[in-house]
Amino acid sequence: MAWLLATNRILGRHPELAHQESFAQALRERGLTVDNSRISRWESGTRALPPRVVTAYEEALGLPAGTLAAVAMAVCRAPGAKQPPATTADQRALLSQSDLDALFGRAESGTATGADWLRLATELGCYERIYLSPSTWQRLSTTLLNELTRSVGAAWVRRQEASQVLLGHAAARRHLFRAIGEVVTHPWAQVVDPALHLFRDVDDPSAGGLLLRLIEHDSPMLRRTAAGIVPGKLARGHYGADAHPQLEQVAALGLRGPWKNGRGLHAVDLAITLPDASLRRLLRTLRDPAQVERVERARATGLLVTAETARNTTRAVTTPVQEATAGAVIADTDRMLMSLTQDALFHAHRDRRAQAATLLAASPYADALADRCLDLVGSSPEFVAGRLMSLVQRVGLGSKRGQAIELAAASTQLPTTRMHALVGLGLARNPLEAHEARQVMTVAETDPHDALRQSALFALGMNAPHEAQRLTEHTDPVISQRASWWQEHGSALHDTDDVAPDPTPIAEPGWIPAPRQR
Repeated sequence: MAWLLATNRILGRHPELAHQESFAQALRERGLTVDNSRISRWESGTRALPPRVVTAYEEALGLPAGTLAAVAMAVCRAPGAKQPPATTADQRALLSQSDLDALFGRAESGTATGADWLRLATELGCYERIYLSPSTWQRLSTTLLNELTRSVGAAWVRRQEASQVLLGHAAARRHLFRAIGEVVTHPWAQVVDPALHLFRDVDDPSAGGLLLRLIEHDSPMLRRTAAGIVPGKLARGHYGADAHPQLEQVAALGLRGPWKNGRGLHAVDLAITLPDASLRRLLRTLRDPAQVERVERARATGLLVTAETARNTTRAVTTPVQEATAGAVIADTDRMLMSLTQDALFHAHRDRRAQAATLLAASPYADALADRCLDLVGSSPEFVAGRLMSLVQRVGLGSKRGQAIELAAASTQLPTTRMHALVGLGLARNPLEAHEARQVMTVAETDPHDALRQSALFALGMNAPHEAQRLTEHTDPVISQRASWWQEHGSALHDTDDVAPDPTPIAEPGWIPAPRQR
């Protein structure tokens, strides 16, 4: 988190604040007692970051309220975090009754930003006991979960953390559980991961039991989503020894299939999270030596690939990214950029990949990272190409949206690469243009792979809602029902206070070779 503060200050939209003295003055104007040495300690991680400091950084740097605070809260919730989770973005003073009424009004009317939701949740979290009528709780929970499902970028991060804060309060938890259940049990649900993922940090038997049932559900989407969350709950100690036999079977089944897709990655994550005795039993059931080697390497190194592949690919990505973004400002290699990029691409635990990608997406490097990853996809081995596209999906499309369209529409590309490209188009900050929507529509209607058709409909539902609406009358009942879900729930949600500048294309670093993989 310290790195994120430093990069946003040094490489952000206000070059004059890259100088510590100028920034110190900006913080003093916001009521902080600060000097250059204290800024250095905050940005080096040697001094704890109070919530009010993170808020002051946001204000001074002109960032939307809660964007850095929400990332800080997410980082603090990770297993082994040095600091306990922050309970509020800023606890300087409780809100007045009129301000609180205004927050409730915006939340219930669907006009609240992510900052509003985070402020409302943290305000309620300041009280040990809260009373709201059950209908009010349910309206808030249902609205928040619906918005979380469709949110993009800072809108998603802030609502994600608002949801986590409310889940930590007994008065809100059962209502949020019910709202999550409504998302999951919808017969044609198209997006369930954001809602189900809230269960990861909740040590509740009903939440853990539901996920164990879902990993054997008839729906491939529910099975896949639950399989990606269960390892995180196991790592947090939410499952006892009685669940280990079932988890061993789930991991074994996933490892016997194609390991390069999401299911295989989740199986590796689960396998290396199991206790030693369970892992030994699991490995004895695997007949393919390559499978055993992959699991043992992931357990020993924490990587999905060899150390050489991880190192070479990471260097090929980050060297031109730093040159394009910070070449005139940071002379030394940004080792945290390299570390986070390697984790986001190749860490064996999904949670670590997601956390690293969240930090990168909130940094000034995000657009250049997307551009460079898209450039490397065509010259990379199959698995590495998929990992590069997964990072693009997380950090945005940069300035090379056209390349993502080409990848999504090309039947000659690998299905995993195309799926990441389609989901990335759905998460992009701008709607699909007419010619882009037509290409995605073709995939949604005619591609032989159901997962690709569903991913294409995600892109249309999020960023071309009028085209998705046309599909509600499609002759294929599966397509029409999926499109109807999008019409019912709405398109991509971008907060009005999160207006990002157009990305600048990364310079073409022709002198940097594509990584050679073994």
